[in-house]
Amino acid sequence: MKGLRHHRRALVALAMLVLSTGLAAAADTLESISLSPQGRLLRIEMKGSAPLARYTLTRSGPPEKRDLVVRLPGFVDRTRSVNTGDWLMAVEIGADADPNQEAALKVTFGSVGDSLVQVAQNGAALSILVIPPPTRSEQAKAYHIGAGDMLQIDVFGHEDLNKTRKVSPNGLISFPLIGNVRVEGRTVDEVAQDITQRLDEKYLRDPHVTVSIWEYLSQWVNVIGEVAQPGRYYMTGTTTLIDALSQAGGLTKQAAGEILITRAPDQVDPTSAGEVFKVAIGRLFSADGAGLNMTLRPGDIVNVQGGAPAAGPEQADRD
Repeated sequence: MKGLRHHRRALVALAMLVLSTGLAAAADTLESISLSPQGRLLRIEMKGSAPLARYTLTRSGPPEKRDLVVRLPGFVDRTRSVNTGDWLMAVEIGADADPNQEAALKVTFGSVGDSLVQVAQNGAALSILVIPPPTRSEQAKAYHIGAGDMLQIDVFGHEDLNKTRKVSPNGLISFPLIGNVRVEGRTVDEVAQDITQRLDEKYLRDPHVTVSIWEYLSQWVNVIGEVAQPGRYYMTGTTTLIDALSQAGGLTKQAAGEILITRAPDQVDPTSAGEVFKVAIGRLFSADGAGLNMTLRPGDIVNVQGGAPAAGPEQADRD
């Protein structure tokens, strides 16, 4: 009798193990994430093994760099990798660790939290339309390296030559085999071409060199006055007035009148006292305000005024 009972218990335990294993195997999975252009917008397509009807969207992070977070209750990850192509957007996938909510998969799309245009769910597909982030190629062409920037140099197939270098005050970096390389005022593509040519002349056969900005530290604008987060903001390429205001978290409720942009003498005429531009806040954000969204230069001070507008015509540099 005891042997029979023991046998029954073993069968029950085995059945429960098979059942739990079957349930685990049947868990809903996120199969893929793909990015594709749609006109001037960027489409993010998420596909699962089951309908994604219970998804939620939230934003996280500081206003100047807000992420878009997609939460998928009951799902686990089966995506092998996410190819973001030329777009500067990080994608992070992981389990949501919140103990107060149902277990879920969390997918974070970097820096596009405030760029959301449209969301559509159709069965096992979730389509998210956003204003695209900058591309690596656009950034590389627009940004000119300066003293203090950190560069990452990689030589394919030669890991001993992969280096991170800080640009010296005199605009140089030191690189193995070839010595000093002048980088200030050049783009990353120009620096990569220079290093490639010098390595090819004496040391390596047909080297493949890539250069990227590891940290932007040489060019900035200061945003002060009636903005949510006054401070210094580093430029990573062409930066407009509205770009800078967005980085600073936008205008406060007290913002009114005009914005003063003070430009240093070395950006205008070293013999001058600099230049001050005045932009009316109301006109900047109006339907015909595109012409006032001036391009900023390194060292500009953007001062958002409060109260009534000062008298005088608006000016804007459209470089």
